[in-house]
Amino acid sequence: MERVRLLVLSDLLMALWQALIVVVVLVIGPAIGGLVAVLASPAWVFVANGVSFLVSAVLVASIRARSRPTDVTGEGPSPSCEPVPGRSSPEADRSP
Repeated sequence: MERVRLLVLSDLLMALWQALIVVVVLVIGPAIGGLVAVLASPAWVFVANGVSFLVSAVLVASIRARSRPTDVTGEGPSPSCEPVPGRSSPEADRSP
């Protein structure tokens, strides 16, 4: 029962986090952008926008994908990956 409670709480926290991100992106972000546009010159607004894109590009470029899957459990491949005895593989079932 405790696991179910933790899973539900985890889902609620994830939903709250997503709602917070939406509020920041849709409400607070444009408000800050408008404030900067009023207080600074248009040239500085474009510079700030360009810098934000460069920062985003650097962050995205730093993401690395795994070259091959890793077994994080230490148990080896799951039983669903092993062939079923007496059953042929899908490649053998294909007719030319």
